[in-house]
Amino acid sequence: MSVRVRSATALAPALGLFAAASLVASLATPTTALATTATATALTDTRSPTGWQQLSHAGPAAYPRLNNVDEPTLARIGTGLQVIWPVQIGASQMNYETAILNASGALTTRATPIITGWTSLTADPRVVTISGSQFLAFSGLRTTDASDPYALGSEYSATSADGLTWTLGAGAMSESTSAYADYGNDAVDSAGTPVWVGNPGTVTGVRWQSGTASSIPAPPGTDGAFDLSGCCAYSAAAARDNSTGAIVAAFYSNSSAASEQGIQVGQILPTSGGWTRAPGSAAIRAGQPTSLSPDQRIAMVSRPAGGVLVAYKVGYPTTSKIRVWQVGTHRTIDIPGSSQASKIAMASGPDGGVWVAWLAGSRVKIARVTAAGAVGRSIITWRAPSGTSSAWKIAASSGAPRRLDVVITATGARGAINVWHRQAVVR
Repeated sequence: MSVRVRSATALAPALGLFAAASLVASLATPTTALATTATATALTDTRSPTGWQQLSHAGPAAYPRLNNVDEPTLARIGTGLQVIWPVQIGASQMNYETAILNASGALTTRATPIITGWTSLTADPRVVTISGSQFLAFSGLRTTDASDPYALGSEYSATSADGLTWTLGAGAMSESTSAYADYGNDAVDSAGTPVWVGNPGTVTGVRWQSGTASSIPAPPGTDGAFDLSGCCAYSAAAARDNSTGAIVAAFYSNSSAASEQGIQVGQILPTSGGWTRAPGSAAIRAGQPTSLSPDQRIAMVSRPAGGVLVAYKVGYPTTSKIRVWQVGTHRTIDIPGSSQASKIAMASGPDGGVWVAWLAGSRVKIARVTAAGAVGRSIITWRAPSGTSSAWKIAASSGAPRRLDVVITATGARGAINVWHRQAVVR
């Protein structure tokens, strides 16, 4: 199997918006602010500044090891939080591990292997809660035995009632057999049915599938597909609009084609529509369109009362601000104090508010958009965990009003990358 090597930082000239059948002109899409910032309450973190706790246990030895591309995935489990991440435990041997925390952010289950002994596992698994159970969407190669169905490179799944004991799904979530070499992976609960969205390694666009097939791989023709005319697509994400039930997907493109640069967003289920570039996610510099890669899963959430939000970087060659866009509208809001953001995560809160968290150098920063769409000018700023030098990925989840769980990966003093957690509680 041939898998092309692609660089998410090689930004080729491109411009425009996708529409259902035609190019929508103009980079400068008109937008309307979600709300004025003056109406929001100041954001003040009431927790101790020494609140980081290390979840994984990579050390200075060769193994166990996390890589800087590894993305922890989060899901609520009861009132608590489950965190899952990949770890390399030997040459050609990988596990997924988990830790579980309670509603207050205290660790209740320390790092525990859950999917073990695979030859390779994808860096970006996705865990979601479906009908009260944990559902993990991932890919990899369990063995190098051609007769092993879990060595075919499809999108696989596993389920668990308690987050600790997992059962592999009998079928696949993709007809693609290059999901094991993906450039983006996500899953979402669609009223009890899992939906997979990804950027498999041998395609130039995005693929998706609703439900799990009974075979591995899934039968031909079961994957939904959108292909770019140029290369390539990364960082796939999905969310379900709670008011309509529609599944909306997003991906980042640095295609060389004239209409395919930036964050692309479109409905994929129950029917597939057109794709539109997120306002401001591409810009003209020296006569050429340019954009910034999210460098992890695109920040995308459903609002409890309906609507889907996407957060992304605006500017080039560095971030000038984070913009939050309500998909399908002209409503946007720019997050104050968000210049120099490198990685972005979002979480929808049970009170209708939305949290935006991001990495900026050696800092973690957090802003909150209220249910009314207002954002305060004050933000929470944390230093990275003591003794760490570089932060790589960020994820966020909110299980209670005014509480936010933040998970990052960061390099320690002796070069080991680990997973860290901290909880914000605000007035």
